[in-house]
Amino acid sequence: MTIISKDLLWKGIIEDLFDHFLIYFYPNATEIFDFSKGFEFLDKELEQIIIPSESQNRIADKLVKVFTKEGLEQWILVHIEVQGYEDNSFPLRMFTYYYRIFDKYHRPITAIALFTDDTPAYRPSVYQTSFLDTSIVYSYGTYKLSDYQPSDFQKIDNPFAIVMETAWYGLKTNKLTDENLFTLKLDLARRLSKKGYSKETFLKMCSFIKSYVSFGNKELLPKLVEEIDTINQITKPMGILETIEQEIKKQTTEEVTKDNVKKLYKKGFSIDVIAETLEISVAFVEQAIAE
Repeated sequence: MTIISKDLLWKGIIEDLFDHFLIYFYPNATEIFDFSKGFEFLDKELEQIIIPSESQNRIADKLVKVFTKEGLEQWILVHIEVQGYEDNSFPLRMFTYYYRIFDKYHRPITAIALFTDDTPAYRPSVYQTSFLDTSIVYSYGTYKLSDYQPSDFQKIDNPFAIVMETAWYGLKTNKLTDENLFTLKLDLARRLSKKGYSKETFLKMCSFIKSYVSFGNKELLPKLVEEIDTINQITKPMGILETIEQEIKKQTTEEVTKDNVKKLYKKGFSIDVIAETLEISVAFVEQAIAE
């Protein structure tokens, strides 16, 4: 199985389970938001105001249109520090996102920063600046993963709590053996299966559980997948994360096939013979040779 980067995992699981995400981070979400109107993920809008990061650490941002029960259209900016690192410019980045979005789209915005680092003291929540009699104070919501323990997540009946518990184990990768990690992941999948969530939610969650923290021993991942498939038993339509996995696999397979085409062609095999041997179309062979 191809390992998906953490930023893609976060973006995928937030989009797949956004209703549960809202309820997890905003306890009165069902009183505020009109879930019946659904959500719109404003990826293109966010791309237009995105701020390039100088850090090598990856981030996952989501900008989402929601509707309140009063019928108002509001926007939520979700900014996640995926690998977590101390960055003194972070509050300024959050403020810059805010004013760029507001200036361009004139929409009310709420923002939350989720820190997945393991540095307890690092939790910037305010940007402020002043000069003479002018000042600006911008504060935003924050969530520090390291403030919690697995038992805290296990008390919450919300699939996103299992997402957070999975991410919490990511903080302990240096202290967990592969065997410990395998047991924890399998336990998460088993507990998830007993929650009574839909099969679709189960599959989306399991994709996150399988991929978020990597094994040192690569042989354990296929074993975990087999165990989870046994728990699941029934295959359902794919969510975003599963689709990403399949697309990566498809791309990888195509690249390998193209390499084989070029090798055979260099050895003097004809296009028709290559197509027949590899069981692919002549058009694919011709395209691979032309690249």
